[in-house]
Amino acid sequence: MVKCKPSFKFAEKTMSVTRLEEFLEKISTDLDRTVKFWLTHSHDLQYGSPNAMNVADGYPRSVWMYCKLYTDVERFHKQEILDAAVRGADFLMKHAKNPETNKCHLVVTRDGKSVKIQGTLFSECFYLMAMSELARASGETKYKEEACQMMKTLQRCVETHGESLGIFKLEGVAPSSMLAIPMMILCVIDQLETMDPNLCYKDLSAWAVQDALKHVQVRDMGFKLEYTIYDLKLRVPIQSNYTFRPTRDTQT
Repeated sequence: MVKCKPSFKFAEKTMSVTRLEEFLEKISTDLDRTVKFWLTHSHDLQYGSPNAMNVADGYPRSVWMYCKLYTDVERFHKQEILDAAVRGADFLMKHAKNPETNKCHLVVTRDGKSVKIQGTLFSECFYLMAMSELARASGETKYKEEACQMMKTLQRCVETHGESLGIFKLEGVAPSSMLAIPMMILCVIDQLETMDPNLCYKDLSAWAVQDALKHVQVRDMGFKLEYTIYDLKLRVPIQSNYTFRPTRDTQT
């Protein structure tokens, strides 16, 4: 048997490990500083919303972040962090969505009045992620139920091409596909199955993967297209009027 020689010297390997440790220390220090700032300055104790974020997408992300740190990082397993997440989640449940349709608001006032609604499903995805991660952190059933209910809303949204959430295509808009949609669907599926391994969304996962693959342009060195517009007769993506974001290669 021919043994392959390593392509790097021991000194180079040692240096790379040392460099990684430096990066880890810097990132950890920045994270400690950032979380301390958020806990000190970004909470509205009167209404329960984060002061620093008026966008509904931001509330779920802060709740998710607090819960993720509380659950997975030992030094952040503190009651004040969990309490902050609970306050944020309760604000979301009370103000961030329409109880009749489950459509989430994009922008709300400090006391929870709706200002703007976005014609996508991203706010709903972030809402789901916040609730499911808080269910993991707190063990409270109500947050798990809220996450699962929002998942049903997202499934209906996919099945009806957005119409169930009031997302309608105007007559002059060509049928198209947005790469961010299947990416977010796969993200929330992973989030829910992490919360409860007994949950399974096999069919929805398969749809999301196939929809994402429509954006891969092999003849263009595997570039990922942000949007693809479809030929109604051929039912295939065409390249006219498309956009491309290099970061999507990594995210996808």
